[in-house]
Parts: sequence; C-alpha cells; structure tokens
Amino acid sequence: MGFLQTALSLGTEAAVAVKNNKEKILLVGGLVLGAATVGSTVRCTLKCKDIVDEWKTNVEMIHTAAELSEEYAESDDMHKDFVKASAYAGVSIAKEIAVPVIFGAGATACIITQHCMMEHKVEKLTETVVGLAAAYKTIDLAFKNYRKNVINELGKEADDRFRHGVKKDEGATVIEFDENGNEKVSKKDIYYTDESDPSDYAKFYCGVNSDGSLNPQFVWMDPLKTRADWDANIHFLNCQQSYANQLLRINGYLFLNDVYEMLGLPKTKAGQVVGWIFDPENPNIDSHISFGTFRIINRKVINHEGGYEYEECILLDFNVDGVIIDKVKIFEK
Repeated sequence: MGFLQTALSLGTEAAVAVKNNKEKILLVGGLVLGAATVGSTVRCTLKCKDIVDEWKTNVEMIHTAAELSEEYAESDDMHKDFVKASAYAGVSIAKEIAVPVIFGAGATACIITQHCMMEHKVEKLTETVVGLAAAYKTIDLAFKNYRKNVINELGKEADDRFRHGVKKDEGATVIEFDENGNEKVSKKDIYYTDESDPSDYAKFYCGVNSDGSLNPQFVWMDPLKTRADWDANIHFLNCQQSYANQLLRINGYLFLNDVYEMLGLPKTKAGQVVGWIFDPENPNIDSHISFGTFRIINRKVINHEGGYEYEECILLDFNVDGVIIDKVKIFEK
C-alpha cells in the first residue's frame, strides 16, 4: 500500500510538472528532434549513396549476364531481376529517408504546437493586463476624487498631511552633526512620517531606500556618510527631472518605474502600469513630469538598538497621469 501511494504521488507530481512546463518541454523536444533530423539526414545521405552504388553494380551484372547469354537476354528472367534489384533499392532508400522525415515532422509539430500555446498565453495575458488596467484606473479615479473632496473641505495642507501620514513629535531628541562630523544632541519639534513609503506613488529620497537597499545615486557631504549634501541632491533631482521630460517628449510616454530606476529607487508593481503621456492637446493631463517640491522631511526609522530615530529625506511626490499601460502598445505581434 505504501509503495502504491508513493508511486501515485510521484505520478501526480510528474503530471503536474509536465502540465506546468509543457511549453518548455515542447520547445526542448522540438530542438532535440531538429538536431536528430540533421544527424539522421547526414546518415541517410551516406546510406543512400551506398544503396545506389549497389543497385548500379547489380544492373551492370544483369547486363553482363545478358551479353554472355542470349537465352537469358531473351527470357523474362532478365526483366524480373532488373525489377527486383530496382525494387530492393527503392525500398531500402524509402526506409532510410523515413527516419529523418519522421524526426523532422515531430520537430515541426512540437515547435508549431509550442508557438500556438505561447500565442494563446500572450492573448490571455493581454486580456488580463487590460482588465487590471481598467480596474486600476477606476481605483485611481476614485482616489483622486477623494483627494479633491478633502482639499475642498479641509485645504491643501490637510490633504498633504493625510496623504503622507505626517505626524508631530513634540520635544523629540535629535542627533545632528556639525561641519567636523561631531554629534550634537538637541530637543525640538519634529514633523515626520513613518519608515514605509508615504503614499501610493511618492517615495523618500535618501541614502537608504525603504526596502533597505542603498541608493547609489544619493550624494553625501562627507566620506562617513553622516551628513547629506542636500544642494547636490536637489541639483541631481532637477537634472533627472529635466531628462525624464525629454524622454517623455521623445517617446510619448514614460512609466513611473523608469523614473524610479533613474533615481536609484526600487521598482514597484504599480510603477509598471502608471506613468505619463505626452499629449499637449489633452486638457486632462499635464504632459509634464514633476517630482514634487523637493521638500525635506524627517523619516522615522528603527535604529540598531531597536528604538526609533529620525532621518532627513527629500519627499518625492510624482504627478503621474494614472494608468497608461492600456495606451501603450507593448503587446504588438
């Protein structure tokens, strides 16, 4: 019973593995059969040459026998021997040719079947992406309407505070560094946000990204990386913003993940479907990329001792147009 269960389990796993990897199996099978077709064709060519040579020899022997014997030449035996020799050669050649033909047909069938499966998957993926884009667009529109209502009711400052989760820590202990890199402890009111990304598309621009990775684009003022060079960082952001707008005008669109990559920030799933479209005649979009006001804000992070400390960052708030993946032809056949 245990052996049966094990065999059944292995069989089920094998069937699932084949089902999940059938396109890869068909492609590999097609390539293997294609290689076998080439190899068997070479072998077939050599064998067929030998068969033809043997047939020529047999025909010459029949003609020689006919020259030596007039009775043989006038009988039906000569015709029968010629037919037998030719038929044997024809059958032998057909047998040799059958092998590369079978291999070639199998390779063609595997590759065509794999292509049809992949084409079907692309069609399904396209339908899924279009459906997700429509759903995402609905959510994005609802969120924009919600923000508009908040601004109308409570003002832009309240919207900014709610959206980015800005909080106030009165009399917080702050560790700062002077020009010589010496620590200086002071108490003051701190406006901060939590360590996670502040909103849907906004990002903190600082030495360490929210996922813990180091930002290679960030500029420090000293080798010990204790003080940020905010002037240099803001200059870099302005340059990248100008470059992003040039790309937008040239290509006609730009995804948010493209901008994240330019700034050394981690990509996101949302960043692959939202972005900007360049269409100056459309009054509903900016046709211009903005990274925000480059406002320096404190980010609350966990320190090595398990407590909290504040880290200065630039808050980038991108003015994306919303979902653009359905406006860009990325699944052209």
